[in-house]
Amino acid sequence: MTPSRVSSLSTRTTHPYVLKNTQELLAELGLSTRIHNPYTFKTKGEMFVECTNQTFIQSIFQNSVSCGKRGRKQNWEVKTGTQECGICMPCIYRRAALNKARLDNENHYGNFITRPNSRSYSTDLPALISYLKKDISLEKMKRDLLVNGNIEIDNLQQYANMVLRSKEEVLQLFREKGNIFVKSELGIR
Repeated sequence: MTPSRVSSLSTRTTHPYVLKNTQELLAELGLSTRIHNPYTFKTKGEMFVECTNQTFIQSIFQNSVSCGKRGRKQNWEVKTGTQECGICMPCIYRRAALNKARLDNENHYGNFITRPNSRSYSTDLPALISYLKKDISLEKMKRDLLVNGNIEIDNLQQYANMVLRSKEEVLQLFREKGNIFVKSELGIR
């Protein structure tokens, strides 16, 4: 999104670089354990929708937290009874995933999708708008991933496609639920 929010700094997901280093550590320790992440090239929304046990995931997702600002509630709209700010990128990606699964009803924290009336609403909003407005080609995304992270060249196209699909999930959330200001800023109707 911006130079300060790239690669694993954008969300708290398990970055392929971390898994690769952990695998190398296990090998150096003489352990034969193999790490395999079947979700490497899936967006959060795809993982949710494609989960084979929908009954289970739908019964527990409310108990999970994605927030990157837990414990820093000074800028939260709702400061009590919640564990999520609703405005950081992990919260936005979570809502986009739940929206894809038609389960987004997360009004228990400040609603970053419908309440902003200026870019100063949140320090995260200008970066998000800038990122979402960019027309990023697959080739540009591949270059950005190479510059900003330790990505295996053999899987570069799959990673780039996944990031672009994830961006589209967030755009879809704003298309469906964004207020007039947000839609206007993003140039969507």
